[in-house]
Amino acid sequence: QALTGCSTGGGRFQVELLTGLATAAARQGRVDEACGLGMQSLDLAAAGSEVGVTRVRQLRRDLDRWHDQADVIALNSRLQSA
Repeated sequence: QALTGCSTGGGRFQVELLTGLATAAARQGRVDEACGLGMQSLDLAAAGSEVGVTRVRQLRRDLDRWHDQADVIALNSRLQSA
């Protein structure tokens, strides 16, 4: 919902916002939510935002204690192709 009002030129802002929300979710142990937001962030960052991909990589490191969960494995897979 927070992204609804963003302009189409706000891609980097959206990536930053999604990654920040994902990091907060990870710190609260909400792994599935964090991974979902991370995937959305990667979708936006795929347009060439190396900074966005780097931020999602940091999120993945934050999720390391859940490395064996399906959502984290899927995020890993997406990051490898980013």
